[in-house]
Amino acid sequence: MDATPDFVLNRDDACERRGTGMSWARKSKTVAVARPVTGHSGPQERPNPVLGRAPETRFLTFGPAALFGAVARCSLRRSIPPELAALERRAAEARIAHHVDDTSSEFFLLDGVRAYKDSDRSHFGGAVAAGLAYLFMIAEGHVWADHFENQTPKGDPKTRPGPDFVFASLGTREVALVESKGTTSLGAAAFDRTVAKGYTRQVEPHLGHRVGSGIASHGFAVGSRMIPGSSAPPAEAEMVVHHTRPKRSFFGGTSDMPPPQIVTAGSVVVGNYATVLDLVFGPGQGEPLRRGEPVDLPYDVVEWRGERWIVPRAESDTDASMRAENMADVERWRFALHEATALEVFARAGGAGSGDWDGFRPDGAVTRLADGRDSIRSGVFPDGLAVLAREEIHPHGRGGGPHDPAPEPPRLREMGAAEG
Repeated sequence: MDATPDFVLNRDDACERRGTGMSWARKSKTVAVARPVTGHSGPQERPNPVLGRAPETRFLTFGPAALFGAVARCSLRRSIPPELAALERRAAEARIAHHVDDTSSEFFLLDGVRAYKDSDRSHFGGAVAAGLAYLFMIAEGHVWADHFENQTPKGDPKTRPGPDFVFASLGTREVALVESKGTTSLGAAAFDRTVAKGYTRQVEPHLGHRVGSGIASHGFAVGSRMIPGSSAPPAEAEMVVHHTRPKRSFFGGTSDMPPPQIVTAGSVVVGNYATVLDLVFGPGQGEPLRRGEPVDLPYDVVEWRGERWIVPRAESDTDASMRAENMADVERWRFALHEATALEVFARAGGAGSGDWDGFRPDGAVTRLADGRDSIRSGVFPDGLAVLAREEIHPHGRGGGPHDPAPEPPRLREMGAAEG
């Protein structure tokens, strides 16, 4: 019989839960990408060329808002009730802050994670790993992301297992497939085998096939090995990456290789901003954009770092549970969308969801803010989504603030019309 009890009182964990100043709130963290990364030869005889791409990121640096936002956007599922999404998001925020210290510059999970039951510990580790995989991919220069299952078609129709995410970049219509893996217990060699299987079984079969309106030209399996401890060492944290080995330069072909026959990757861009709307306004609010229908949501505007950001309307007719999710005072951060970028998104979508996305890029201010160095409490992603610390933002005049509603609040549908 297994001698390990299911329930114990962990004194160290209880000490953490009373709030001893270890809760992660400000300190920037760094995690290393294990070297060497492992390249896999691209499969042959696919409908479109598999080009490959080698990762360049050696170290990943991020703050608490960035990791929380990445975990939230990677974990959000379609059609989840708003009240459940609110609970899950707050639980994720609390767990991330609680199990990471606020003093060390190295990222690692604290010993309290060991107190979780196996299934709960696995879920938490997987959620953090997905967030780290997202941050890794944007560090590699990708801008937009969507869940693989939201795209149609979904790669090779004869292969059932698929990756977690699909990423798109500026200046190319090719997309990258990403499978995320996480562990809080496996040794280095065993986990490397797990990541390798994720690549060969869930990424590689779909390379060279259409995914949404793009072509999967390369892929990654990105693993995060996070062994809890009271300090580093004995705690360990590293990222393990398997990728498609390049056949040619990612930014240009050789004369004897014809360019792939591809279409716009606009489906990834649309899916990305549908998720953004779900995060900013509540689950399900991005569905009209996915369906190519007009989006009609009232919003307020707040100002942060000299830019205007869209947030939910404080005094709208939105369901109370949605207001609680997005605006409750118990939350440290709130999601917001850069207004100028949103204007461009909805103008291009044009109410049809299939606009011309060639040449589209987020507003230049987003690029400036997305490196995360402009604020230690807030975080900005390259697509224009922001995770803003409440104490750093204040209402802007146009839409009125949360406590100063305007009689005629602007609506997202008007945004598209303004640029159209």
